[in-house]
Amino acid sequence: MKKIISAMISAAVGVSLLTALPVTAVGTSNFDIGFAETVDAGETSGKCGDNVYWELQGTKLVITGSGEMNVFDTLAAAPWYSQRTIITEVEIGEGVTTVTPCGFGMMNKLIKVTIPSTATYIGRLAFSSCTALSSVEIPARVEFIGQGAFRSCSSLQSVTIYGSNTEIKGGKETISSKGSQYDPNYSFSGTIYGVNGSKAQSYASNNNIKFQTIGSLQNDTTTMPTTTTTTTSKTTTSTTTSKTTTSTTSKTTTSTTTTTTTTTTTTSFKTTTTTPATTTTTTTTAPHDKDYSLGDVNGDNYIDAVDASMVLSEYAKVSSNLNGSFNDKQKKAANVDNNSYIDAVDASKILSYYAYVSSGNGQKVTLSEFIKK
Repeated sequence: MKKIISAMISAAVGVSLLTALPVTAVGTSNFDIGFAETVDAGETSGKCGDNVYWELQGTKLVITGSGEMNVFDTLAAAPWYSQRTIITEVEIGEGVTTVTPCGFGMMNKLIKVTIPSTATYIGRLAFSSCTALSSVEIPARVEFIGQGAFRSCSSLQSVTIYGSNTEIKGGKETISSKGSQYDPNYSFSGTIYGVNGSKAQSYASNNNIKFQTIGSLQNDTTTMPTTTTTTTSKTTTSTTTSKTTTSTTSKTTTSTTTTTTTTTTTTSFKTTTTTPATTTTTTTTAPHDKDYSLGDVNGDNYIDAVDASMVLSEYAKVSSNLNGSFNDKQKKAANVDNNSYIDAVDASKILSYYAYVSSGNGQKVTLSEFIKK
């Protein structure tokens, strides 16, 4: 009888153990399966600006519409971030005016980028750590390239900048093929192609980067092409070029062209007259060349957490009796409460304003107006 009772007790204990197992071993297995089942493949299209849209067409990311793209504060904020590792091409269509900060970083298979002629700036970290990207062309209307826009692009060898006044912010890291945030010894082994006397050439010179001059500007310049007029006559050929029109008349050949150069040539037999090209360059002033914007410490036209972080870092240096790194413009931009001190209060007010603007619930006001509220 005792043996029977003992066997029944053992069986009951065994059943109890079996019912407890799903909470541990079986529960863990279920969690793993559930996690695999809930991995989000990501959306394939959506909105990324008031009138800007995106669509993933296979491995090609296409941005279309008009106006500015939304501003992303981190790489993960981009709606296509979860699919960044499959994207091989980014095409931003004509009409889009900005290349958003943090928009296309860490796309390690990206090999082709198309930036429209309507773009006016490229935000910070826009294409950082795109390790397969070998070349990129920057249209002439781009006023500035934000800090770290092409940072740590290890395959990058060619950057063509068509604008004579395109400002490149952030020093060596902005266009670099070597270095990282953990090893900030940034350098670029490739070549920057640009206009002679341009800001791109100055950037290359200041950062020991090879620079090669391109023959003409794009979009922000008006260029008259070089014209060659050849006239053959048995006796005498007269070629007259007025201020606006050059007209050549002979018995055998007539050529008409337009230029802004005045040239008169008279000769016999075979005559060749060449009028050189005339180039007119329209200069666009880059942001913050003459003034500063309160709260925009890094001068990227945004007041955000990055600016607040820079203010805190500067405050920490000065508080530790170290030399600060801000220039005069940055000091003026950072001292938002106008009390002659750069401290945590300034950083806090910048963050508060950034949160207010990002919420989209209030009226659009300047930082100064926000502080007075």
